[in-house]
Amino acid sequence: MQEPEDYIAVADTYYSRRQRWLGNSASFASMFSDTGFQFASWRLTLTYGRGMVAECCLSKEARKFFDYCGRTSDWLPPFDWLDWLGSIEAVEFYKEPNLIAQATPEQLARLLIAHTRNDRVNPGALYAAFQSGIITAIVRRAQALVEG
Repeated sequence: MQEPEDYIAVADTYYSRRQRWLGNSASFASMFSDTGFQFASWRLTLTYGRGMVAECCLSKEARKFFDYCGRTSDWLPPFDWLDWLGSIEAVEFYKEPNLIAQATPEQLARLLIAHTRNDRVNPGALYAAFQSGIITAIVRRAQALVEG
């Protein structure tokens, strides 16, 4: 049986990892909010047997963000991102992106992870999420939680 001190240590580790993730995510808020920021570009490639193939190429800064924040939320319990994307909770964020301004850190991480994993099977999904304002809303909310 675990002693109460063990529970406190686990909670402290969870909290410190979550806060570090929020801080890392928030550090991109001003960059992503800049109207001149180039998140990604499309590249057309002529391939043998497949014709023209469009590839979405994230900018160096966007790649750094998703490598660092979209895949490193080691504090978040595992979840089925595909099921979660179809949940009422997730759908509400897509129908009403302004709700992201009240999202919890867990919801922000789930949104970000779901978008990152979705992009693996649907190239350009991250770019679409950025264009729609969802990614910027996530980092702004992270910033508000850090400053809060």
